[in-house]
Amino acid sequence: SEYQWTNFFRIVPPVGTSLQALAGKSFSYENGTECYKEHDVGRVTKITGPQLTILWERTGNSSVWNCSSEYQWTNFFRIVPPVGTSLQALAGKSLSLNGTEYYKEHDVGKVTSFIGPKMIILWERTGNSTEWDCSGYGADWKWIDVYWIVP
Repeated sequence: SEYQWTNFFRIVPPVGTSLQALAGKSFSYENGTECYKEHDVGRVTKITGPQLTILWERTGNSSVWNCSSEYQWTNFFRIVPPVGTSLQALAGKSLSLNGTEYYKEHDVGKVTSFIGPKMIILWERTGNSTEWDCSGYGADWKWIDVYWIVP
């Protein structure tokens, strides 16, 4: 309907939110200096009116995104848990491959890095790491459907 909240409001990610550039998205300054490219991870460092300032980890450069423009930030970036975030496997979720157990329900792991669109999680109990392809966002599964953030 015309009265859906998305017709009146936009989601603005708060300061501290980690964003990952989607496949095919990149930005360079007019002088040719690269700011970010696909799969780079950045953090929202400042909000000034409708503008987000994002500091990109790989380049150390910042970009400004105008949330009031016709280009929605969600068409360029996805929210990802920052490196160092603890995730807990949800009830009924587990992973064992070829006789190696990686995690089972309620296990806690820590996001250690990103390799392209993949989030690397080191599981405390087993000491094993898994990769989660964050580009699956929008498909029938998402990382938030398997893990939750431990405060």
